[in-house]
Amino acid sequence: LVVIDTAADTFGGNEIARPQVRQFLSRLTRLAQQIDGVVIVLAHPSQSGMSSGSGGGGSTAWSNSARSRLYLEIPEPESGRTVERNARILTRKKSNYASIGDEITLKYVDGCFEAEGENSNNDMVSRIEKVSREVTCEEIFLSALDRLTS
Repeated sequence: LVVIDTAADTFGGNEIARPQVRQFLSRLTRLAQQIDGVVIVLAHPSQSGMSSGSGGGGSTAWSNSARSRLYLEIPEPESGRTVERNARILTRKKSNYASIGDEITLKYVDGCFEAEGENSNNDMVSRIEKVSREVTCEEIFLSALDRLTS
């Protein structure tokens, strides 16, 4: 896992020039392939990206060249209700391999974010375990199918 914090501190090009952004991100893709891992680039949205809720900024290549994009924001107060000052919402804005628009409600506690409500750590762990069991079952099935067909 490589985390780049932030794109503004590491990208020396013009953030609205699509070819420059694509070249930067394609080099990060090569890095991810070389380490057989993941590269995460943190970036701040533009003013229009914040006001629209899209979380975008600069060239469309920032989103289009990435496999997924998440957006962390402070929730807006609803009809007179106050918002917990340490509350955040993490939203999946783009994904090539998962649904879009899923949200996790977070709360900043003692230096880190914790999932709240139905997205609590226990629920997240149980979902990961379920996916792991499904993958294991599929691998066993495919292995048995290979043996039968050979």
